[in-house]
Amino acid sequence: MYSAMPLAGMGSDGLPPLIAALTNQNRIIRLSAANGLGWERSDLNIVVPALIALLGDQDMSVHVSAVNALGQLHAEPGLAVPALMKDFPGNDPLRRNLILMSLGQFGTNAKAAVRCSWRS
Repeated sequence: MYSAMPLAGMGSDGLPPLIAALTNQNRIIRLSAANGLGWERSDLNIVVPALIALLGDQDMSVHVSAVNALGQLHAEPGLAVPALMKDFPGNDPLRRNLILMSLGQFGTNAKAAVRCSWRS
């Protein structure tokens, strides 16, 4: 699972294989790539949209990894916060809690979104 971490540590050079792994048929590879991208600190304008696309993954563990990675990065709030909020509705309290925890890592950039979530 941690094989993606060294790629994330390479910066821009490690990004292409990680991005490509997000669409792999194997859920463990997608999950590992999402976890690795949570540590990426370069090219966030590429990383964040790739993780947002992964929010639609049918595998819950991959979805959770994408949510966690977006929170860990807390970058590109104009893209990430609305995407996380779009994913928020539903009756699954675990899923809602994970999203709120991720949003909390955005600090004041997610203040309005978190405030609205308490009303729904």
